[in-house]
Amino acid sequence: MFIKLSDNAIFRKTAEHEGILINMVTREKVTVNETGFFFLSYVDDTLQDSEEIVTKLSQQISDVSTDIIRNDFMEFMTALKMENMVEMDENKDNMTYYPLKHLHIEITMECNERCIHCYLPNKLKSKGDQLSFSDFCKIVDEFVTLGGDDITLSGGEPLKHPDFIKMLDYCNSKNLVINILSNLTLMNDELIAKLRDYNIGTIQTSIYSLKPAIHDSITLKKDSLTKTITALEKLYKNGFTLQIACPVFTENFGETESLIKYAKEKDILLKINGMLLPQIDGNTDFKTKSTLNQNQKQMLLRSLLENKNQYTNEQLSRCSTKSNDLCKNPALYLEQPVCSAGIDNCSISSTGQVYPCTEWTGFKIGDINLNSLKEIWERSEQLKQLRAINKRKNYKKCLSCEALDYCKVCLMLNQAENCGEILQISKNTCNEAFMTKGVLEKTR
Repeated sequence: MFIKLSDNAIFRKTAEHEGILINMVTREKVTVNETGFFFLSYVDDTLQDSEEIVTKLSQQISDVSTDIIRNDFMEFMTALKMENMVEMDENKDNMTYYPLKHLHIEITMECNERCIHCYLPNKLKSKGDQLSFSDFCKIVDEFVTLGGDDITLSGGEPLKHPDFIKMLDYCNSKNLVINILSNLTLMNDELIAKLRDYNIGTIQTSIYSLKPAIHDSITLKKDSLTKTITALEKLYKNGFTLQIACPVFTENFGETESLIKYAKEKDILLKINGMLLPQIDGNTDFKTKSTLNQNQKQMLLRSLLENKNQYTNEQLSRCSTKSNDLCKNPALYLEQPVCSAGIDNCSISSTGQVYPCTEWTGFKIGDINLNSLKEIWERSEQLKQLRAINKRKNYKKCLSCEALDYCKVCLMLNQAENCGEILQISKNTCNEAFMTKGVLEKTR
């Protein structure tokens, strides 16, 4: 029998040999006495064989037979399972397990551009906090042991980090797929040739308009578009897989048509969205001033979906599946997460702060200066609470929504728009789902 604490449960010590189990979703509590406290001191959120636990318990109690300890322990665990405090199963493959597959590391805050919409304040880009190479290697080592497949390096501008090449070398030595987010203005022929030695997955850059005057007015750097496009074209000719990101706001609204055409001609994935984030210091001035209104968002979405490109295919691929999955296997569907944040990926800042995803800097789950990545991924109480909430069954209103097949829930948006309430769906998420439904039904 395999045993672990439920993802919904946390155990707290209340006295010398007493404690309390709390279900973070139901808020139900179970108080345990000295014996229960002793048993639970050998049970955590790591999957363990019950016989191994019993052996450890027996080594601590020499005057009681192993059979009695086993019976008492299993009876106690079974009772806790009935309270949804522990998980038990003969087959460990049925137990909840969260392999960390994707890791995003902001290796530096330093940047040579000053984009007006960036979530990093300019003072931090100038100061340029950087992750040390030794800390980077330690993180990568732990990431690999946790099941890591691919790693994304970003900034700031990652090419500003003095150890950027050494970091690529180290990732390559661990057989990781490497993704890079860069403005490409510092990319040169020598570096492009070097990149061919690595297992590069995707290189993504941001383009806000194909008009230099508009793009450069957003980056606040003269000739930045020319430099970015020049490097992008060279990478394209060298066979790299590329992506273009284009956040849209009032300053570049209406500039996507030519960008869509450019991306289609080169078969480059173009990621366009109208979501703006507040700066990490809490400043929301630009977000408030420049976020698209509802009519503009609808016009943008219609333009994207009516242009047959990879964006349209991506939207179509995730449509008309959720409601079918719900009908086919309700029990399985209801236990699935609504959002990937903290499920198979997380993000680490240049100062070592750990978040469930790149954008969600308002929900810290750990600090690598205090704990290892493995400890954070497997034991963070904040992450356990998030995973307990992050299940479809906790969003009951969505299950009967006619736009279910067109919806992509973002827990970060839920928290940001609802005063920290993650269980309340973002109004913008709902609006976009219904807009997508309306436009796609006309374009099919």
